[in-house]
Amino acid sequence: MAGGIGSTAHARPRNASGFTIIELLATIAIVAIVAAVSLPRFSTNAPFAARGYADELASSLRHARNVAIASSCAVQFTVNAGGYQALQQPAVANSCNPAGAFVNVIRRGDGSNLAGWPPANANVAAGRVVVFSANGTVTGAVPAAIVVGPFSITVDAGGWVQVQ
Repeated sequence: MAGGIGSTAHARPRNASGFTIIELLATIAIVAIVAAVSLPRFSTNAPFAARGYADELASSLRHARNVAIASSCAVQFTVNAGGYQALQQPAVANSCNPAGAFVNVIRRGDGSNLAGWPPANANVAAGRVVVFSANGTVTGAVPAAIVVGPFSITVDAGGWVQVQ
């Protein structure tokens, strides 16, 4: 009687190869644990934070230049590892005081100060001071590039700002 009790017609041969369901589940569990621990180390937001801060600095530099042109008063833009701010010389009798110190805080369109701070993981390499004259050009020597992580912000003699 073929296939009856004691028959080995449907039994697994002794030399068969493959994995049991327990072995497969254990392997999947180990791979999942390793992935959960190591993936956050591979995906960091530091480059995104640095690019965002570089774009913010460039936009603020352009705004400071536009304020200098619109008000016909020089604007000083200072950036360092602690943040950035833009200041203007005080007006005297509806004109600028070219000998005055930069003390008036420049405001954005929403009323907030034209100032900001870098995110924790966006490093600014060195401090820079850029002074925009009343016609929007850079007063004095053209400043070296402002380096934020892998990005650099340049301001040319004409006051044009570029992120690279």
